[in-house]
Amino acid sequence: MLQRARGFRWAFAASVAAVLVGSSFSSAGVIYFSDAYYPTTSDGFIRSVNTDGSGLQTILSIGGGVRGMDVAGNRIFWSDVDNDVIQRSYLDGSGVETVVGSGLSFPMGLATDAAHNRLYWGDALLGRIDSSDMDGGGAGPLLTTPFGNGLELYGGKLYWTTAVMGDSGDIMRANLDGSDPEVVLTGEGRPSDIALFGGKVYWTDYVLDRVRRANLDGTGVEDLYIVGANWNPGGITIDPVEQKVYWAQSTGVGYESALMRMNLDGSEQETLLSGIGIGVSLCWVPEPTALALLAVGALALRRRS
Repeated sequence: MLQRARGFRWAFAASVAAVLVGSSFSSAGVIYFSDAYYPTTSDGFIRSVNTDGSGLQTILSIGGGVRGMDVAGNRIFWSDVDNDVIQRSYLDGSGVETVVGSGLSFPMGLATDAAHNRLYWGDALLGRIDSSDMDGGGAGPLLTTPFGNGLELYGGKLYWTTAVMGDSGDIMRANLDGSDPEVVLTGEGRPSDIALFGGKVYWTDYVLDRVRRANLDGTGVEDLYIVGANWNPGGITIDPVEQKVYWAQSTGVGYESALMRMNLDGSEQETLLSGIGIGVSLCWVPEPTALALLAVGALALRRRS
């Protein structure tokens, strides 16, 4: 997730796509999202929808434990807190297999690094971030931290959220080998999920009930979307082609949520999809036409340089 499709350099590629295609296609990508606790707390799905709101699909029905999720290449990876496993399937939901099936206690946020064949996840009960090969080999602890929910790769760093006593937390980062951990942002509220793009960190706040962003050094905090008390926003991702923020937003009715979007500065807020459950994790994946154009543009720029 750039944001959830982490094997690619979307920040660079997005600028190429903007020059090449402008608005020549209606859907620049697909949003994959976890959908849990709706219509009952035993229900949980992985779904996808085009960024223009069309083409809603149910990829998998896997129960209420689905939490972290990411897409790498032609596979979806997700964590399951009910069965304490990390699994994967092909994009159409076929070929489900367990990648990591032991040593987990409450696996939440999950991130893939296809370029380096690495998989990262945070465990809320064990209080740490672990890593393995993308096939599950060599799984083990990376660093100790009071893990919250969000986990992202950006600029050669691992970013994550922490949770302290339920009502507060930080945004932190470290090198990909777990070394040199540092606090990016601390203060009121509790960051939930995060996304990074254009030199800024975007996050949903579970306690303050708002979507925010800041510079990577923690300065310049802005409120992009503020909702009523206990209308908790959930997963967040960014479409770097259309320059949009997508997030899951509680409607205030039970566990029902909606998939929302807005511009990077918080303007033009709108509901893309209604009637979903808790969207704990979201990721943007390019639509095939956009992906091909991104690749062509990147190759053209490399030849120029």
